[in-house]
Amino acid sequence: MKTQTQYLDISTSTILRSLLLVGGTYFIYLIREVLVLLVISFIISSGITIASKYLQKTYQVPYMLGVTFIMTLIIGVVTVLLAILLPTIFSEFQILVRNTPRLMMQFDQFIESVAGRPVGSVRDIIPQNGNLSSYIQTISSGFFFTTENVVSRFFDGLFLLTSIVILSYKPRLLDDLIVVFFPKKLNRKVRASIKKARHKVGAWILGQMILSTIVGIGVYIVFMILQVPNALLLSLIVAAFNMIPMIGPVLSMFPAVFFALFNSLQTAVYVIIFYTILQQVDGNILTPMVLHKVTGINAIVIIFSVLIGVTFAGALGALIAVPVVSVISIFVTDLTYTKEQGIQK
Repeated sequence: MKTQTQYLDISTSTILRSLLLVGGTYFIYLIREVLVLLVISFIISSGITIASKYLQKTYQVPYMLGVTFIMTLIIGVVTVLLAILLPTIFSEFQILVRNTPRLMMQFDQFIESVAGRPVGSVRDIIPQNGNLSSYIQTISSGFFFTTENVVSRFFDGLFLLTSIVILSYKPRLLDDLIVVFFPKKLNRKVRASIKKARHKVGAWILGQMILSTIVGIGVYIVFMILQVPNALLLSLIVAAFNMIPMIGPVLSMFPAVFFALFNSLQTAVYVIIFYTILQQVDGNILTPMVLHKVTGINAIVIIFSVLIGVTFAGALGALIAVPVVSVISIFVTDLTYTKEQGIQK
């Protein structure tokens, strides 16, 4: 009986395409931080573009003047908020650092009362010959103010700001760059998809900012009533985390409950009840208005995309996950539909 020998024929072009795919994927991974900044620039500039075109359409304000007005307004609001909030935040942080030993002791006592026996102390993670408050100050200052970190963040911020300005005033520059990667016959369709994506992403960022502001103010008022320590700092954390769909609001609950425990167990229970109500209102009424109507993406896909974003680029990756998936879905839908039309013809 003769054995038949089978050969696998792989063309040179297939090998080259595979190598290009692997190399391209690795290159994208290497420049992921730059890509994240570009995506953030696109998201913010899309919001500015949408607002400027609204002024142009409704009040006949020239587009360039509208962009300048929106940017000036944003810079003014951010400057005023920083001037008002930074001293309070810095003061709350200093109080938190000074009170850390007492808070740790209270937390240990609470855990021991729940467990019914000593279970160790969170203070054990601090060097025995070190002061707890100075240890926290050293960690925080080292994290935020190392020379390398400051220089890196400065150039990141400069690149981000420059990209936002350029893409806001000249949105077609990005369109021209993206079109290069597609066949000429798809140019018009690709530009239409980019326009649609810009509108969706712009509506998303404006909606999320409004929603996060409302949630942050509401949380601050409730925390002040409940006398939760560091209410302003915690409300800002809640507002920031609320920008991350589905997962963010849940994560922001833990620091709030943690600090509420230092006030009393009853306060912590009230905070948990408040968060439960907030989650129901936010998850079932407010967030669907922004996410489902604007992006049209399924909740499971949103959670999965956020997890991938965290793996790819940390917190910023989680923040941009939804608009990125929304843009990809627009391109896939439009170009697939175009291809099907071509086959039918």
